[in-house]
Amino acid sequence: ANALDIAQLMFNFDELSQKLHIVEWNKDAELKLLKQNMQHKLLGETLEMYLEQDKEAFNFDKMDKMFFIVNHWPSRYGGEESSRATRDTAAMLCRHITDSLYLKDPSAKVIIMGDLNDDPFDHSCAEILEARMKRENVGAQGFFNTMWLHLERGIGTLMYNGSWDLFDQIIISEPLLNAPHERTQWSYWKSEVFNKPFLTVQEGKDKGAPLRTHKGGVWQNGYGDHYPTMIYLIKNK
Repeated sequence: ANALDIAQLMFNFDELSQKLHIVEWNKDAELKLLKQNMQHKLLGETLEMYLEQDKEAFNFDKMDKMFFIVNHWPSRYGGEESSRATRDTAAMLCRHITDSLYLKDPSAKVIIMGDLNDDPFDHSCAEILEARMKRENVGAQGFFNTMWLHLERGIGTLMYNGSWDLFDQIIISEPLLNAPHERTQWSYWKSEVFNKPFLTVQEGKDKGAPLRTHKGGVWQNGYGDHYPTMIYLIKNK
């Protein structure tokens, strides 16, 4: 098709960077500019009316700026140690992005998420990203690993040789972690490994592990070899 959806545009951004320019859309400022322009005044007024009339149904009145960095870091194929540098490089790129965001907005609310193929205590996460296990150890413009304490308690997202790993991480920035509980802002509440019984092997040698879709060429009618992870963000009414 000649038309590209947003996901395709982001995935191919390096190739399209000469044609595309990513800008921030500020609702209040942009609506004001539209209404001040005689050519776009009707568009601005119509869009404003739509956002106002449907604000309760779609939470338009509760908009809060956030940045999502979605990752899938290189695998451990060939061994953790021999492949470590590839994930460290991914972490350095991620850190470069967050540093740039903080330079532009010191109170940036950032969520780093995805299958990192490393645990929270590994060098890439604990040293390069400096994502902390405990919220009280997170400094200004630092990062909190919402998943680390789950692993400390023996809860993971994938099982390898009978041991749990937690590669599916959600790391949040300090401004999101410590955001005030106000109607205009989202703030972090809690995290969860979604390891419900219907996602889990109930018998046999793999009992307790995530129920895979297939294994060794055998259909198991499951969902995947990793449990999903999630965080809850709250906002006062």
